[in-house]
Amino acid sequence: MASSDFWRDLAAAFRALHGFQSIGASKYVVGGQDRWEIGAGYESDFIALAMRAGAAIAGPRDSDPLKAWLRRLSQEGYFYEQSPVVETSSGEKIVGSIPAVFRSSFELCKKLEVHALRDEFEEKQRNDPRNRPPLVAQYEAFKKLKDVISGPIERIPEAVVRMTLAQVWGIKPEDVTADQVKHAIVEILPYYKSIEIVPSGSPASEPLPGPAEAGPQRPLAPKPPTVAEQLKTLKDEAHLSFEELAERIGIDGRSVRRHFGGKSVPHGRHLRAYEREFSKLFGRKVVISKMS
Repeated sequence: MASSDFWRDLAAAFRALHGFQSIGASKYVVGGQDRWEIGAGYESDFIALAMRAGAAIAGPRDSDPLKAWLRRLSQEGYFYEQSPVVETSSGEKIVGSIPAVFRSSFELCKKLEVHALRDEFEEKQRNDPRNRPPLVAQYEAFKKLKDVISGPIERIPEAVVRMTLAQVWGIKPEDVTADQVKHAIVEILPYYKSIEIVPSGSPASEPLPGPAEAGPQRPLAPKPPTVAEQLKTLKDEAHLSFEELAERIGIDGRSVRRHFGGKSVPHGRHLRAYEREFSKLFGRKVVISKMS
């Protein structure tokens, strides 16, 4: 689909045509084929714009962009008027018309501009790292840390899914149910072409043995995020500055910066203050793990 800029500019061009309110188009049928006739004297002005619009919406079976655009206009009920069939002397039949085809084209372009703006906004939101599900961010970090090679199929260890969900909901990884894992995978499907969950302990989840290694290998486990990393993720999601966060939780700003810089680990009461504030901001329970 064409961009919102394309439809906005095209709408302005239709609006600038002479005869904007009065020029119409009539639909004829002869031998089973449609033919459109534009108001006399303005055909060339309109046709060039209509062909640009039609080329942007034409389907694989369309051979004429002008007809594609006029057909789209006629499909919008409030643009097209069905008329009693009248046969001309040449054997053609007049079956309908678009009374103000320039104005109708302008209005359809504005409608398509709105649709394009909505699609562009949704794509921008979907691609914004701040709006990604926690599992996407966790798995991307896991790939970097463990140098996971991704092919056409993303092989995501089940342990990564369970650990991420456990951190989000404040439960143990073993308490995460199979349905919760399935729902999490459905949530991240738009970000990957194909996903395969590798159960813990299966051959695909175990590392290849090195030349000096012997004996059975244990599955690779992702490194849990530090307290500082968890705090940074939460602050970014909440769009707060250090000063705003310090004021909300009643902690000295210098201490907050040290917590976020990993230079000191928050005391228990400070950690609980962070959890309470972020839980209130997000409307869900937030648990910050001290494992690192």
